[in-house]
Amino acid sequence: MKSQNTGELPINNTLVNIYQHEHYFSPEECEHVVALSKTREGEAAKVLDRGTVAVDAMRDSQVRFVEATPESEWIFQKLYRAVMDANQGFHFHLAGLEPLQVEVDPIPDTVIPPL
Repeated sequence: MKSQNTGELPINNTLVNIYQHEHYFSPEECEHVVALSKTREGEAAKVLDRGTVAVDAMRDSQVRFVEATPESEWIFQKLYRAVMDANQGFHFHLAGLEPLQVEVDPIPDTVIPPL
């Protein structure tokens, strides 16, 4: 069947795929990540609204960032492998990883798991 150009973008089915990897980090590794994050200063979580940074009342939490350092290199290597594995199904052009954001619930020392 011949396709017709209707001016619409073709559907990219890879963008609707879901990738999930349960228990990728052990509980001990998670505790180590949290401990590393506690050496950083927390800041109010921000939400981008049309490119402008805004503090969102729906995200009432503190975040800390873990940068790639010799001490945290193992975390980024493990995350990089997981991202590259997941990207086999998405085919994005990826240029690297941003610092790891650890979100801390308003209740001190309680980490919120990602959705």
